[in-house]
Amino acid sequence: MKTSHNQPKINAKQLCFILLTNRVSVMVVFLPTILSTANSKDTWISSLISGFGGMVITYVVVTLSKRYPRYTLIQICIALFGKWIGGILSLLYLWFFLHLSFIIIREFAEILNIALMPETPIQVFIIYVILAVIFAVYRGLEAIARTSVIILPISLASLLIILILLAKEFHLELLRPIAENGWIPIMIGSIVPISLFGEVILIAMLFPYVEDQHKVLRYSMLAVLIGTFFLFALNAAVMSLFGPIEATNLTLPVYSLVRMISIGEFLERIEAIMVAIWIGLLFIKMCIFLYAGVLGTGQWLRLKSTKFIIIPFGGVALILSYISFKNIADLKYFTTPKHWGAYSLTLEFLIPCILLAVSFYRKRKRAI
Repeated sequence: MKTSHNQPKINAKQLCFILLTNRVSVMVVFLPTILSTANSKDTWISSLISGFGGMVITYVVVTLSKRYPRYTLIQICIALFGKWIGGILSLLYLWFFLHLSFIIIREFAEILNIALMPETPIQVFIIYVILAVIFAVYRGLEAIARTSVIILPISLASLLIILILLAKEFHLELLRPIAENGWIPIMIGSIVPISLFGEVILIAMLFPYVEDQHKVLRYSMLAVLIGTFFLFALNAAVMSLFGPIEATNLTLPVYSLVRMISIGEFLERIEAIMVAIWIGLLFIKMCIFLYAGVLGTGQWLRLKSTKFIIIPFGGVALILSYISFKNIADLKYFTTPKHWGAYSLTLEFLIPCILLAVSFYRKRKRAI
């Protein structure tokens, strides 16, 4: 059940980069749709609430991982609940990692199709993307982590510059009045972003491969805080520039935001920068979730090597990414609180809480 001595090694800072890349990648694509409520101008409040929820989930997941520092999430499930129940729980997580993988692949393909080459069939983008991801997963966790260290700082710096360049165009009065329809729509609007923060469940898959495990909680919380800041800033920017009605009807709001930049006659039409940010961030996210799925499948099947299941796993993700959604509207509809919230939070928060409670109970029982 323990991890192999010949295992990859990353540090807590690289894990932080991976977690933050996952978080920012989605917000620069679908904001503010993932937070839309009956009172959409309050999505910036929902983003702050989601940050608190993300910190709670992060604490639970890291605490669970610290109790089993040499076990991944798959191995923890089996260790606590045995071969059958633990195996079923593990299978649920393997499906979850596969599910996230093909959702992200489809997001990536849709973005390229809409922003760059609308006449090109979506299948072409999906095939090229999955080939690149399979190659990256073959290279291993360390290569993915090093790539995120390069891509993320450039992406965050670009987003900050974009926000600064657009600051004079913001109309903050569009964000008022606050909580006009009460707090219930605001709380509902925080469900999906909390579930996106809940993707820190990856920590439980990667924890055995982190060298400085005592720093994981600190850096993971830092990733949540930085992610919350950008979620808040981008939401406020989109809402204060387009207004709540127009913003929620835009297909790619942040992309439309960047197209508004025009300084003199020498700095305009810089949306290509936004596309480059999307490509880099979503690529890392696709790679790490496919890697987690492959790693977990190998441990569930007790395989000595997982290299030979990378292509089959990627092939399944390719097929499902194509047949599961008709278009980007269908994809956005799926990521609403009604469809995504309870499903994802069960796997990201409820089950980890149960695992943690069982581990405390077993320790107390042995002590007695």
